[in-house]
Amino acid sequence: PVVDFDGRLLGMVPVDEVIDAVEQEASEDFAVAMGAGGEETVFTPVAQSAKMRLRWIVFDLFLSASVSLVITRFEPVIQQFTVLAALMPLVARIGGDSGAMSLAVVIRGLATRDISPNRSVRVIAREFALGLINGIVIALLSGVIATALQGPRIGLVMFIAAFANLLIAGIAGAAVPLALRRLGFDPALGSNLFLTTFTDLFGFGGFLLTATLLL
Repeated sequence: PVVDFDGRLLGMVPVDEVIDAVEQEASEDFAVAMGAGGEETVFTPVAQSAKMRLRWIVFDLFLSASVSLVITRFEPVIQQFTVLAALMPLVARIGGDSGAMSLAVVIRGLATRDISPNRSVRVIAREFALGLINGIVIALLSGVIATALQGPRIGLVMFIAAFANLLIAGIAGAAVPLALRRLGFDPALGSNLFLTTFTDLFGFGGFLLTATLLL
């Protein structure tokens, strides 16, 4: 039922239309978060889809270039310890996966209006706590595996880098959509691209910085 401010009945909205609207909004949020156009479907003309996606791919290219630039700053340590080249994508990957989980939960909360503006700090603190717990567990596992394969010094590098990246990923996964909403943008707007850049920067850069200091 639809009523005015005095409670008088104005009309009705069929349940089927409400469900359709919710499904459409959810699918648009998912597409926009990944960088695709919110109005794009599998029936959208190829040229139109390419145009909508290309701007985000170009944007992602520049974001990824910043990650590559960071990695090039650590060429000496990579040349000295070539095993680092094989291990650093692992740190970035687990950070990205953890951040994506936080991102999905927060975007869902924003879509359902469960997260009001005055609860933003509480949400970020919650994801920080989750990152802290998961970071300790994953860092211990990563450190033990790396120690068994490459020795204790590499194991220590893996422990520190994995812990730090999961902690940062949890915060970024919550902070990115909340920051976009605060700036007046759609919280799902390319949020996955920003998150991936954060986790890659701290995954690769943090891992190599730790290795430079400890090895």
